[in-house]
Amino acid sequence: MITERMREILDLAVGALRRKGIDATVVRLGGPGDAKIRVEVQGKSATFDVEIKRQLSRPELGAVLAHSGLSTKTVLVTSFVSEQLADDLRTRDIGYIDTAGNASLRAKGLHVLVAGQRRGERGAAVPARAFRPAGLKLIFAFLSVPALLNAPYREMAEAARIGLGGIPSILESLAAAGYLKELKGTRRFVNPEDLVHEWARTYARSIWSQGVLGRFSASTALRWSRVALPDGVVWGGEAAAAIRTRHLEPETCSLYVTELPKSLITKHRFRSDDAGRWEFRKRFWGFSHRFDDERLAPPLLIYADLLAIGESRTIETAKVLYENEIAGSLEMF
Repeated sequence: MITERMREILDLAVGALRRKGIDATVVRLGGPGDAKIRVEVQGKSATFDVEIKRQLSRPELGAVLAHSGLSTKTVLVTSFVSEQLADDLRTRDIGYIDTAGNASLRAKGLHVLVAGQRRGERGAAVPARAFRPAGLKLIFAFLSVPALLNAPYREMAEAARIGLGGIPSILESLAAAGYLKELKGTRRFVNPEDLVHEWARTYARSIWSQGVLGRFSASTALRWSRVALPDGVVWGGEAAAAIRTRHLEPETCSLYVTELPKSLITKHRFRSDDAGRWEFRKRFWGFSHRFDDERLAPPLLIYADLLAIGESRTIETAKVLYENEIAGSLEMF
C-alpha cells in the first residue's frame, strides 16, 4: 500500500526529472511494485515498475535488497541518493531516481544518468520513535525474547538497556505504525515479518553504523575460529554466521563487548587499524539468551549485521539464516 508520504516522494522525484528536461509520468499506483512510471528521452520511451523508500542510506541497502522486488527492471525512488549509494546501485544495475533529480535509468534504447545534484532543502522525515535507537533496542529485545512483550516495563527497560520512561511512547509508536495490537490486556505483534525487515534496515543506518568501539589488525597466522572469548564477549556478523550456517568464510571478525577486552587485545597482539579485519562493537542488549552456542550474538542481530555489510555473499547468507532460524520463531507472535 502506498502512503501519502510515499506518493509525495514519487511526485517530487518525477517532477525533478521533468525539470531536467526528461519527460516522466506516473502511469499507475499500486502493484506490481509501488507504482509504474513512463520515461521518454529523445523519442525513446520505457516503463519501469517502481519501489519507493522514504529514505535510504548505504548501510541499509543490504536489507532492502534482501527483502524487496528490486531488480534490473525496477526503479528505486527515494528522498536522496548519495554518490556512494549511487555507485553501489549502478554496480548492481539497479535504476534509481531521487527528489533532487539524481537518476540512473536503463532500458532498450534509453539511458538516463543525472549525478551531482544536492539534497534539497526538504529534509528526510523524522523517524517514528519506535525506530530511533532506544526503540530499536526495545524491538530487538522483544523479537529475541517474545515473553518480554508482555513483561512489566522495568523488565523491558533492563532487557533493552534503555530508560524506563520512554517505553510507553515507543509502544504507542509501534501501535501507530501498525505493528502492535493489544487485546484483552495482551500485546501481540502484527506483521512481525515486516517489522523484522524494517528493524534490520533502520538498525543498519543507526546502531550498526555508530556501534564500533575499535578496529584492529592481528597477525595473519591468527585463526579467528581458534580465539577463546572471555566471558561476556560474543561473535557477531560474518564470524557468527560462519559458525551458525557454515555458509561463508569471514572477511571481518565482529565481536560484541561491553568494553574493549584489554586481555584479549594484549594476548593476540592486536594493533589499532581503521581498516583492520577485527572490530569490537558495543553490546547494547541486557537480556540473556539461551541459544545453541553461547559464544554467538542472538540470530536476529547476526542477520542484521550481514545485511548491513551489504555484500552479495553476506546477503545470501542472511537469507539462509532468516529461513533457518528467524522465520519460524516469528510464529510465536
